[in-house]
Amino acid sequence: MAARVLSGVAAVAFALVTVTVGVSQGAPLRFLLLDTLLGLTFIAAGMVWPGDGGPTS
Repeated sequence: MAARVLSGVAAVAFALVTVTVGVSQGAPLRFLLLDTLLGLTFIAAGMVWPGDGGPTS
């Protein structure tokens, strides 16, 4: 469980860094919102998936 939480925190931190870089490079706000929402959806799905080995567990 601790590894899952730690990897989730790292993934969210990476998403925030990605958004920050996108803003500094002048990316459109709509793109940044969609990119962040899709990324956080994947992170959330990984956090709630039963088992530790993915869909084959």
